Amino acid sequence: MRTVALRALAARRAALTVVLALSEPPSPGGVGTRTLGVDFGLRRCGLAVTAGFAPLPLRILPCDDADAERAFEDLARRVSSVASGEGVRQIVVGMPFNAAGDEGEQANVTRTFVCTLAQAAAPLPVFLWDERFSTAEARNRLSEGTASGALDSVASTVILEDFFAAPPEARAAAEHVPLSEAQQTVVAERMAAARSAAAAQPPPLSASERRRRMMEEVQQQQQQQGGLGRSKKKKR
Repeated sequence: MRTVALRALAARRAALTVVLALSEPPSPGGVGTRTLGVDFGLRRCGLAVTAGFAPLPLRILPCDDADAERAFEDLARRVSSVASGEGVRQIVVGMPFNAAGDEGEQANVTRTFVCTLAQAAAPLPVFLWDERFSTAEARNRLSEGTASGALDSVASTVILEDFFAAPPEARAAAEHVPLSEAQQTVVAERMAAARSAAAAQPPPLSASERRRRMMEEVQQQQQQQGGLGRSKKKKR
């Protein structure tokens, strides 16, 4: 009983540590930080990846807006999966401000999606970046033949280019998408469960141990083959 209680206490402490870490707003990584760029749309979501000034279009993810909440959750999981597969350290989502720099209906929809994405991708930080001219620039590049790919993925590369080309102080001021208290709790429980599952797995074998076991298997096979040879001779 005491062992179980100690494990439960350790799990609660680990979850609290995660919550505290998630509640502290991180700073955006600069040039050299592997980053996923996201050009969000209700129909399609363009992705690009970079570790500096030369982002590459990655793919287009379709988004079915028949049920917005379910669609956003599904899309957030897929974007998070891509981020994990690409080994990125942060995600930058284009924020569609209007020409005056204000937020309209599309910006409100984007904020709803990025809140869902922040929970799905945690502990990866998610930042917002002004994308007002990214689509127009992407169209120009495609029409001039200086870019390849679909419009949305090229637009996401423009977002990343602008993000890393900005002065350090402007990039540092990029808006971080925070997690609500409820989201922090969900993420903390998820990460604590993942850590517990990993701790329950046996540690990987060292190279010397693998070599020793292989030698034992070879010796056993040789002994078995020798035994078979002797039994055949006796039968003769």
